[in-house]
Amino acid sequence: MAVADFKIKSSSVLGTVLFKQEGKDVTVQAFFTELPPGKHGFHIHKGGDLRGEGCKGACEHFQYGPPSDHGDSPENGEPRHTGDLGNISLGPDGSPFEKTYRLKNLPIEQLYGRSVIVHADEDDLGHGSHDDSKTTGHSGKRIACAIIGRIACEGQQGGDMGLYADNPRGRKPCVPGTGYGTRKKALKTIKLLKGKPIGLKKQIATTMYYRAKHHARQTKNMRNAMKVYRKYLKTLKKY
Repeated sequence: MAVADFKIKSSSVLGTVLFKQEGKDVTVQAFFTELPPGKHGFHIHKGGDLRGEGCKGACEHFQYGPPSDHGDSPENGEPRHTGDLGNISLGPDGSPFEKTYRLKNLPIEQLYGRSVIVHADEDDLGHGSHDDSKTTGHSGKRIACAIIGRIACEGQQGGDMGLYADNPRGRKPCVPGTGYGTRKKALKTIKLLKGKPIGLKKQIATTMYYRAKHHARQTKNMRNAMKVYRKYLKTLKKY
């Protein structure tokens, strides 16, 4: 297991990317709760040196195997760099970005110490007329960078826990007692979040909201919890 954790508040980027070996392939689970408006190029880069302006030490896009031009995300099937993951953006209603990619025939050890980068502009997927379309997708500046690190400690689970646990960063909940199954649990969670950092409040409340929404058709309790979190998240928008 490996993880790249984004906590770049200055550029309004907040999210987690988890990597897991599944047979000969690596699955990549991306989950972002905060991004600037619009689409943003999203790539795995060769280096893991984030020093210097714009994370220049991260080098070019990661490629495992013979050289290739820049392209779309893995499911497209066209020639591409191994690290090309297309574009990411929040939903029209501000809902988180969530997507799972599959990088075929790749040992996860090849990713340790490399980096994941969010760019300022939309990736043209190699189809543009700019000089750098075939190398970078003309994605613009690197606005948020995170190193891919090995998950080895007890309690740092991957899979769904990494995306949907009370603390979505994939560790044991740092606010014990948080929950989403009923209105009462939602109200208790909001009370427990009092005095916590605004980023943590948004992350936990957003995750709980979408967990409740996922089950909302099944129970009235879930729908009530979802309403509590929706109202709470509106109060956090001013921050």
